[in-house]
Amino acid sequence: MNFIELYTNLDDALNVRESVQDTIYNYSGIQLLPNQTNPYYQTTESINGVELEDWQVYAVNLRTGVKTDITSSFSVFDNFFLSDGTPQITFALTNLPELGWDFIYLEVNQMLGETYYSNVFKITNIRSKYTSRFDYKDKKKDIYNSIQLNVWFRQYLNRDEVTTYYEVSTKQQRTVAIKEATVSKYFTEIINIGILKKLRDLLNKRYKYIDLQGCSLFEAFEIPELTGNGNFSQQSILLNVDKNDLLTENINEMGVLEDIEWIKKVLVPVTNGGVIFIWNRPVSEIPDGYREVTILAGKTIMGFDSSLTPDPDFSTLGATGGVKENTLTSANIPEHTHKMFVNESANIATNRINLFPDRNATYRGTGEGSADHDYTISSSTTDPSLGNTGKYGTATPDPIDNLSPYRIVNFIEWDV
Repeated sequence: MNFIELYTNLDDALNVRESVQDTIYNYSGIQLLPNQTNPYYQTTESINGVELEDWQVYAVNLRTGVKTDITSSFSVFDNFFLSDGTPQITFALTNLPELGWDFIYLEVNQMLGETYYSNVFKITNIRSKYTSRFDYKDKKKDIYNSIQLNVWFRQYLNRDEVTTYYEVSTKQQRTVAIKEATVSKYFTEIINIGILKKLRDLLNKRYKYIDLQGCSLFEAFEIPELTGNGNFSQQSILLNVDKNDLLTENINEMGVLEDIEWIKKVLVPVTNGGVIFIWNRPVSEIPDGYREVTILAGKTIMGFDSSLTPDPDFSTLGATGGVKENTLTSANIPEHTHKMFVNESANIATNRINLFPDRNATYRGTGEGSADHDYTISSSTTDPSLGNTGKYGTATPDPIDNLSPYRIVNFIEWDV
């Protein structure tokens, strides 16, 4: 149940008449207070659904049409779907500006998508002492919705709590007093009859607070019949108010604050400086509050090896390794031979070889690294034959380091 709904049609949003006879009607009932850091949460129940992706929100003066941009005070707390598949949202209004005694309605514009309008209410501190804040929900897991209504405390009254039972011997019902209770009497201002009906429903919720104190109806109240051509009325309400049941003490039961605490936990690695994000834009466009991680400039990253038998190269957090370029040496070359064709005129004694078919070349080796190398040639009698060069390199060569430049880091994820 909500008090502020979003509609796709302005006429629907402004309609407060109970019947065609209501020629005099009143929008009063909802009065949000400005500059409140404790948000007002409302969950939509729109027949056509509500979907918001980007928005610009204005408070539109009902009398003058003047628009005040309150986008910074409007946020979407949750997106969800009802059982019938219609999308809905829970939105929050926080730190609203003072807009005076005139009625306003919200206009929620989007670059793409529907424009939404709210029903009418006030945002002012004028006569704020004649208002009360209500927080309410049906189930413990639900989010508390909250609203400020034109309801105010009048006085404390002593009332007898009674019980009724059936007496078998007399075959009659009897009512007896159990104890005397102190109850709080509240009055509503002259308010819209629709708001009054919602107030009655609110006070029948399982979880409800008035000005952050637990409350319950001492006795039911009836919605008065309308008279004349108006759609408004006034009501007195008797409440049991438990000053020891404070909403601030039940902070863990508030779905809103539970989620806020969850978000804080999620952000701990970020705010403590342990998480590095990938930024896909120039350094000049880094957002306020962030800075470039220069130690990773020109480097890739490697995952920390926390296994029982870790690779020593990857088991020290923050260690660096790898090279950008590597020069190949003889120590990197495995032992090998080369095959070549020679003809019969090969002079084994002097290592002078006539290369087949008609090139001559002299290869005279004096040691490793020399420009010339000794060859061992085996040849046939007439035709060119296959021979092998002498061995070069080492039997157990050193491996080539092909790692890119790296820095050891941890990868983490939130344990849901």
